[in-house]
Amino acid sequence: MKKAFYLTALLGLLFSCSQTDEPEVMTQDEPTAETRGLFTKNVVIEWNEEGQELDGFGIAEADCAADIFTHPKRKEVMDLLFGKDGLNISMLRGEIFPHYWMKEGDTSFDTDVRTDMPLGDPYFQQAETNELKRRGQLWVTQQAKQLYHVDKLFFSTWSPPAWMKQDGYITEDNFASHGSLKKEYYQMFADYLVQFVQAYKEAGMDIYAISPVNEPNYEANWNSCKWSPEQLADFIANYMGPTFEKQSVNPQIIFGELAQWSTLALGAFNVVSAKKYAENVMEANPDVIKYADIAAGHGYNIPRIPYEFPIVPYDKAVDQGLKVWLTEISSALDNYDGSMDNAIHWAEVFHKYLANAHVNAVCWWTGARYTDTNESLIKLEQGNFQIPKRFYTYGNYTRYVKVGSKQIRTDKPISTTGKLLLTAFKNNREYVMVAVNKSKEPITTTLQVKGGRPIGELKAYTTDAEQNWKESTITKDESNMYPITVPAMSVVTYVGSVQ
Repeated sequence: MKKAFYLTALLGLLFSCSQTDEPEVMTQDEPTAETRGLFTKNVVIEWNEEGQELDGFGIAEADCAADIFTHPKRKEVMDLLFGKDGLNISMLRGEIFPHYWMKEGDTSFDTDVRTDMPLGDPYFQQAETNELKRRGQLWVTQQAKQLYHVDKLFFSTWSPPAWMKQDGYITEDNFASHGSLKKEYYQMFADYLVQFVQAYKEAGMDIYAISPVNEPNYEANWNSCKWSPEQLADFIANYMGPTFEKQSVNPQIIFGELAQWSTLALGAFNVVSAKKYAENVMEANPDVIKYADIAAGHGYNIPRIPYEFPIVPYDKAVDQGLKVWLTEISSALDNYDGSMDNAIHWAEVFHKYLANAHVNAVCWWTGARYTDTNESLIKLEQGNFQIPKRFYTYGNYTRYVKVGSKQIRTDKPISTTGKLLLTAFKNNREYVMVAVNKSKEPITTTLQVKGGRPIGELKAYTTDAEQNWKESTITKDESNMYPITVPAMSVVTYVGSVQ
């Protein structure tokens, strides 16, 4: 996202609407929990009541990767994002740039270029902007995979190359803004995606998933391309899917990725949502399900409008056997805020996507970039960087909830309603519970595991205004439960085991 255009873009989406969409209703998870809470004196983990499987937590870099590539403290930044002592991120989202092939007949994806030059090399002063973006992304992706063993690399396509499109614009910084893909280039664009996957594989980086679009309902001033649900369904079912199959490339196919997660009724209009768009794609051509694997959306609200989009499940996608990913979320308009208040807000948002929308993956917009907003987890500066508190509360999820974990149900006392948010997962015999205390007072209770016999000590990792992931140990009481205190305005991750 580009801040200069972001407000115009999102306000424009308000009128990119359909009067036939049904407004979504929040799931009833929380009221049901409140009802159960009438009979619950403790925090309870229900070991045998399983939900979705977690594919991971991620960040995007895309056209911001060059910010890290050229930064004098890039090793420290990469350690913070991907290292075991940092966020331990398991997913990285990149961009399939439209400027790999500047003209028809080009074939290179620049995966054989040098990326190991020292920062004092003349290249960094001489490189053209888009070339630096391509090489910066290659370096970040190489480092993430080879040094940090990132589990999943996935890429979205803001736009096909400009010469494949109609009604598009070319500017110095954005090679392919506005417009739509010409029908006669559908097959060539499918080939473009296949050859991108093959080029990265030859360079030692297997790609886990590919999205042919990014926010396809809006023609933005940055690289962008408009796709109707019918056009995208046609492309996936008749071009991209069959071409992937014929060429034996196996990345999973993502579709959706609109800016707003769900439908919000505003007077006579409903803002177009990723949820409804994904449903329309599936309805437009049932063969989409033969090839697609993941329905995805972004989590942006419309600025200056006092409404939040409901965070709801993509039930029709799940019914078709698809996974659901939140592939982008941040706040790109408000001024930088590194406070604990901001961090608690985002911890609650992560909780809602996991516990209410039941997503299989969460991906923050940018891990590190130069910015004066809240769109990044690390705020890069000339020669240095700042780490806001939301970095650490995201880490209360990313560091401890393992890829492949399954969400399990939690109950809590009704006295904690509106104050305490709980999200729990299990992996083999280990369980992880993330507790968010939104209130100004500590919450003291006990933790009970039903359906499994807890063994050993319970580890707690606390983030509040004064500490980050501070480790402590809790011993069981005589009732085989763990006494816990969640400090005011804090996020605490509890890690334990059952026999």
